[in-house]
Amino acid sequence: MLRKAYGGSALPKTTVQRWFKRFQDGQAEPLSQDRSGRPSTSTSDDNKTKVDSLVRENRRITIREIAEHVGISIGSVSSIMESLGYQKVCARWVPHLLTDEQRQNRVSACLQWRSRLRREGPDNFLRRIVTCDETWVHHYDPETKQESSVWKHKGSPRVQKARVVKSAGKVMHLVFFDHRGVIYDHRVPKGQTITGNYYSSVLKTQFMAKMRKKRPELCENGWLFHQDNAPAHKSRVCLDILDEIGCEILVHPPYSPDLAPCDFFLFPALKKQLRGNHYESDDALNQAVTGALNMVSKNGLWEAFEAWQHRWNRCIDAEGSYFEGQ
Repeated sequence: MLRKAYGGSALPKTTVQRWFKRFQDGQAEPLSQDRSGRPSTSTSDDNKTKVDSLVRENRRITIREIAEHVGISIGSVSSIMESLGYQKVCARWVPHLLTDEQRQNRVSACLQWRSRLRREGPDNFLRRIVTCDETWVHHYDPETKQESSVWKHKGSPRVQKARVVKSAGKVMHLVFFDHRGVIYDHRVPKGQTITGNYYSSVLKTQFMAKMRKKRPELCENGWLFHQDNAPAHKSRVCLDILDEIGCEILVHPPYSPDLAPCDFFLFPALKKQLRGNHYESDDALNQAVTGALNMVSKNGLWEAFEAWQHRWNRCIDAEGSYFEGQ
């Protein structure tokens, strides 16, 4: 009957009889049972030990090099690597290769900040902090690959973009801010180096004038000053000026841009707004920086101080090491 209905494409009679018997025995699917096949000798425990030893000796070794050394196929090496739990990743760039002492200093600073916050509360600690740093801003800073991404249909060709670099023209800004916004944005003259004498002069005259005008209550009741460990910031003349001003200086661990609000929040937000635009002169760029800083301050910088608290905890949990997802 099958022959008459399907002609030459019908199953042979012996195959039909064989499957009829299997269905009677309770098999539900017309598929052959899995067979053990020939046992694999390439992924033996001995080869796993050799592969593991090679990887531990040279973390940059390739799968092809392992295969040639052990004398097995590339596919077998891949299977062994997977069974051993190895995966190849790129090294993560960090600001500095920290020593044990430097990691301990980072933990100590975070513990100190966290303890003061719990003891004094946000109003008497975080809301009294003024922080600062300087940064270069370029006449043209190209957009990142993520920032220049566009929507397209599946069948549309992929958009192309030429590789470009930052322009040589640039200006330096020294920015002071707290949780309420930017207090003072100082434009460093072209050719001027941030030395201890220059930085302390800006602090004593220009910054303090803005501070008394914009934050008179802090000047009256006392405020906390946070800065990183740049040589100009830690110079004797600068520390003397800060002592004369009468503010309390907060500790900051060396090699810790991930724990400085300027570095992990304000400057990235500033440069994101400027990126991809061409500025023909220093004046045009300075005006754009002022406008971008005003936009950041209008959105509120309190979130930077909230993120700062989260980073203290992450640094403590990481035992002072740089943590993922910065």
